[in-house]
Amino acid sequence: SYLNLCRKWTVLSTRVQIEGVSAFYNETGCNINSILEYIKQHAQITDVVEANQVVTAIEFSTNGSFSLYYANGDIDKSTWQWVDQKKGSFSYKWDFSDMGYSFVNGQASVVLKAAGKESQLKLAGTVKDNKGENKPITITVNMK
Repeated sequence: SYLNLCRKWTVLSTRVQIEGVSAFYNETGCNINSILEYIKQHAQITDVVEANQVVTAIEFSTNGSFSLYYANGDIDKSTWQWVDQKKGSFSYKWDFSDMGYSFVNGQASVVLKAAGKESQLKLAGTVKDNKGENKPITITVNMK
């Protein structure tokens, strides 16, 4: 049940896919800096991110808030709501300007597996490539 989304998830690995780019980016954990570096190599973005922003856990609550937990002890909080609970799709927004990444558009979906198995959080977005064309991007976070 998608009601099981509401808990704290440990981030295991991250995969980034940009439409039209044959290479995928995979890493253990979720280091926002290395993800941005990969995206910058394949598209032009201008976001500046603080050093050492490594996401270790994501928590969704039933009251519509979610939190990102970082390895350095920082926590960012924002809001989310279901778009289609049966399909596992939801929307979210960043409440803080310093959390803005140009390639994340606030749409996501989740595939929840039985307890003990890896579940997936998929963030959808768009980047502009070096020709100025929009390319869909998907960031998949495996979590348990």
